Amino acid sequence: MKQYETAVGKALDFSDAAEAPAVAALPVHEEPSQPAQPSQPSQPFRIHGADVQLTFNKSSWRSQTQTTADWFASQGVRLVASFQTWALETLKQKFQEPILHVSLTLEESCHAAGGARRVHLHAQITFARRIDRTSVTDFMFDGVKPHVAA
Repeated sequence: MKQYETAVGKALDFSDAAEAPAVAALPVHEEPSQPAQPSQPSQPFRIHGADVQLTFNKSSWRSQTQTTADWFASQGVRLVASFQTWALETLKQKFQEPILHVSLTLEESCHAAGGARRVHLHAQITFARRIDRTSVTDFMFDGVKPHVAA
């Protein structure tokens, strides 16, 4: 936590967090590989909802030569701080609709192609009312267009 607080420049505040019991991690179940599906004609893109989940992937975020702990200490905390700034400050300026809730995660990609060390980011955003967008441009982070679920 100290590394994160140093990178962000402020202390974490958990005063509004509810007491939650610790739980064990869920087991990972691998799905059998599926044969490639023929490509479908692309559908027009539209986000029309108050809740949006975004997933970001960029291979250059994760060093291939460092352990996860070393990478996080040297580069990961900066990526997380940048992601937090984007979600809590930059994103607000792009929408008229107030943002009520933001949940951010950074996850290690356990099954990346070729055994590469990768991370991906998730942002779950709840707006005060539905947004209506036909482009992901307003949601781009670090030059990456997100995969979107609404």
